[in-house]
Amino acid sequence: MFRLMAMMLMVILSGCFGSGGSGGNGSSSGTNPPSDCQDCVIKAVRVEGNYVSYPYVGDIWTTTWADDDNLYMVFGDGTGKNGCFPTLILDELDVFDTDYIEVSPGCYTTDNLQNEYCQVFDCSTCLPLCLYTPAGLVTLKGDVPDFSPCQGPDQCVTKHHVPYGDMRIHEHQDKPSGIISIMGRLYLHMHYPAGVPEYGYLAYSDNHGKDWTIVENSPWGKTSKFKVMMFINMGKDYSLRKDDFLYALGMTEEFKDNPLPQSIYLARVPITRYQLNGEEIDPVIDYDAYR
Repeated sequence: MFRLMAMMLMVILSGCFGSGGSGGNGSSSGTNPPSDCQDCVIKAVRVEGNYVSYPYVGDIWTTTWADDDNLYMVFGDGTGKNGCFPTLILDELDVFDTDYIEVSPGCYTTDNLQNEYCQVFDCSTCLPLCLYTPAGLVTLKGDVPDFSPCQGPDQCVTKHHVPYGDMRIHEHQDKPSGIISIMGRLYLHMHYPAGVPEYGYLAYSDNHGKDWTIVENSPWGKTSKFKVMMFINMGKDYSLRKDDFLYALGMTEEFKDNPLPQSIYLARVPITRYQLNGEEIDPVIDYDAYR
């Protein structure tokens, strides 16, 4: 479990990515660009200034700035909250609860100093339980970095178990890869299982993450370069784009051990929606439109 860190990054131009190739499954092999590549984009990234730490439990924390001026952040393997012990099922004993000691109604502590939560956060006082999820969505409002405090039992969490909204999330332990807001619609790339995924797919939301629609029949299986995909954000609701394409970085694995380097593939897809036989077509959710 990790603290969420909001930080300013400076991107220095002129680096290299392999090509995603043609076809929606991203299966074409990339080539190494020459050292004097004129089309290379990103050379390095560095942290500018101090970061601000928010004690929300989870990892990944990929982020987008939406049309309603809020930041939407998807996280994995956590609660998306602070000041509470994670539990798998609320109001029922489960494998997460073996370390917890109820010292008063609804308030717990632990004497296990190796408890993962206590290795990061203060466990000196009793805490309530809160729902763990393999994938959740947090909404932050207000000015960066002084976001408005979140009230209520769910704190800043808008959705648990994204994109299903129920316990189906535990069948494959789906994890988020990327999120982006374009013209008021949130798009999400998911993959499973964690680490060395076998499958990637898309989902989208038209009500700022409260409900999600999974885009079925993804071709991004075992041999695809797009099983893990991180969208490249370009300002609020993608308003700073230079053309009418969405760009994304694809990988075959979530991470490598040790760590070992792996190839990264640049993909793009048109974002302009159009009418066909009276139906609105959104190319961002058309797997075959990715190149």
